[in-house]
Amino acid sequence: MTTATITALDIITRFLADDEDRVSFPVDTPALLTKMGVETLVCTFPGGVTVQPVDYIAVREEGETPKVYVSTRFFGKGQRVMFAEALGAIIQYLDTTERFGIVENRVDDRQLSVFAEELLMPGFAVRKYWAKGDSLKKIARKFGVSERHLENRVANLGLFGMP
Repeated sequence: MTTATITALDIITRFLADDEDRVSFPVDTPALLTKMGVETLVCTFPGGVTVQPVDYIAVREEGETPKVYVSTRFFGKGQRVMFAEALGAIIQYLDTTERFGIVENRVDDRQLSVFAEELLMPGFAVRKYWAKGDSLKKIARKFGVSERHLENRVANLGLFGMP
């Protein structure tokens, strides 16, 4: 099995669920990456007026621990999302058969956004809290994401208009 077939739900099941298959939220993405053997760093990337800023860089070299560098432009909720997207980049783009790889995120990659949404706000959990009638604000706090991120997730799951 190549790493490209690993889903966010696989990661949740393997690394976040306890012995009774319960998952605690919000997901601490830097701690998750560390648990998965990925080194995490927050740093400043060079940039300027003519260069679109880098959100993160994921690097894997043969025989080395994979590394994820997230821009200091992000903190709190945004930083957790960037680490989740970077994990998706490692899984999607840095295949284990390659000896060296770098992924630099300067543009929105829908696949990585969807991966991050599923990791931070798994469909089964969003549906559970949505069915209870919790507000967007309350659910967003539970997952440690912005209301905008949760709105996108709820829309992608087709839950708007449902009780």
